[in-house]
Amino acid sequence: MALSRRDLISTGLGLAAEGSAMFGRRAAAQQTLPRLRLEVFVQDTPRVAALKRGVAVMKQRRPSDPTSWFFQGAVHAVSDDAIAEAASSDPGVSQLDRTRFWNQCPHFGQSSADFLPWHRAYLHYFERILRAAAGDPTLSLPYWNYGEVQQRGFPQIFADPEPSPQTGQPTNPLYDERREQAFMAGLYTLSDGAVSARSAFGQVAFFGRSEVEGFAGGVSDDNSRTRGQIERSPHDLIHFAIGGWIPGTLPGEGTGGLMSNVQTAAFDPIFWVHHANIDRLWTAWEAEAGRVWGQVPPSEWLSDPAWAFHDQDGSVQEHQRAYYLRRSNLGTRYDTDVSGNVPLSEREPLDATRVGPRVADGSPPAESAGTQSLRVREEAGAAREAFVVGPDAPARRSVAITELPPGGPQSLGAILRSTQGGVGSRRIFVELLGIEHPAVPSVGYDVYVNLPPGTVPNRDLPAYLGPVALFGIAGVASHGAHAGHSGSEAQIFDATDAIAAAGNGQNLLVDIVPFELFQRPPRSGGSRRAEELRIGGIRVMVRELAPGNN
Repeated sequence: MALSRRDLISTGLGLAAEGSAMFGRRAAAQQTLPRLRLEVFVQDTPRVAALKRGVAVMKQRRPSDPTSWFFQGAVHAVSDDAIAEAASSDPGVSQLDRTRFWNQCPHFGQSSADFLPWHRAYLHYFERILRAAAGDPTLSLPYWNYGEVQQRGFPQIFADPEPSPQTGQPTNPLYDERREQAFMAGLYTLSDGAVSARSAFGQVAFFGRSEVEGFAGGVSDDNSRTRGQIERSPHDLIHFAIGGWIPGTLPGEGTGGLMSNVQTAAFDPIFWVHHANIDRLWTAWEAEAGRVWGQVPPSEWLSDPAWAFHDQDGSVQEHQRAYYLRRSNLGTRYDTDVSGNVPLSEREPLDATRVGPRVADGSPPAESAGTQSLRVREEAGAAREAFVVGPDAPARRSVAITELPPGGPQSLGAILRSTQGGVGSRRIFVELLGIEHPAVPSVGYDVYVNLPPGTVPNRDLPAYLGPVALFGIAGVASHGAHAGHSGSEAQIFDATDAIAAAGNGQNLLVDIVPFELFQRPPRSGGSRRAEELRIGGIRVMVRELAPGNN
């Protein structure tokens, strides 16, 4: 049930006009504080009040106002039904350039490398709007550091409805009932598997040569729904854990919570502390020694002012992608910043003049040679029978390697060995085809290849490929796919290292194993629902990658 706007507005809204004027007078004299970890932020009562006040003021504004809660949520994504409802109360919605400003999140339709810089920009301008609405020029978004074991419970500041003594209705503007109820009630905490950024931090390069390599992903996608490592985990998993499934009035009915659906996620106030943490993880990754840019995108990608955002004064801001890769351009600071740790973007800043990797003699390559990472794409085998995997039912499928070229290497291991020392390098990808989820899963799903018989699956094994990233896949749970997209999805995993470790073989064994999103105390009851994940088939692809600079 959607809550009315009046129910969500906290007390003290009469301060809004005075606060806006105060913001202008005090901005020059007071410096914005760093983004603080949430458990520290909540100890500062005036700062908590400012956050609530800013959200409440934004929710009070008409949807067509670029500084309103509705408008800012729609920047990420919004459904046609929600737009129609907003237009019924605000005719100004019909006059907006919605194509330019709304449904802009790059989860689908853009390269996976767009995910981090776009969300960094989105956070930055939202934070400035929030700060002005709160009338507190020092206010910064807190971040939810769920990587720490002690911080894996649902944050109380977002869980307490603070009901009105008169009406019993919620007054806390940070609260929304459309979340996984047991998690919000404190019955569960997030599991190790749900919060893990281990695979992402194991990446040396920021940009990958393929669409699934690198901390941030790549720009060579031939599947526009692929994800980089940090987007796959923990980003997607946290969205599902928070959003969960909201049961309907009749048995079998229900819908995904706000955070489990791309088109509603940014309307939940907890979205912002989740994404502040994802951005902070980026800053922590790039400050570590040995980080490199990897397969640098073409100059057109770096120099493209691909996105338009509204600032706190209503002005439209458009900067090149390269601008957002360097955090100092935005002045964003975190309480985890360490003096002397120079970020990659400060050690080796990217600008619009840099094209890509150089060839062996040091000369700049032709544009096509420098930016075309996936040069050959051949199917080596497939198992196209559909199957299901459930919370208590892992699945194993064998893929016969039958489509290798005549006279060439006749196993995947031999294919990898045949290119050692060559100009390019072959990589082997496993693709899960036609993925659908009728309901928001209560578990995650990990993928392994050539798992030795009798081995208990765990993420330390060479056979581990990664979790299936389900956020945004079409289904009953999400009321359809992201705006402009429909149907099921393919997920791609780089299996090269796992196959090399396992040796030769004419068959590839693929295991899909459920894992808990929540840690449950004894006798707390089950968090698992009976939903199934549907997979239309599996295929194995061999690709020739151009030389990279990582």
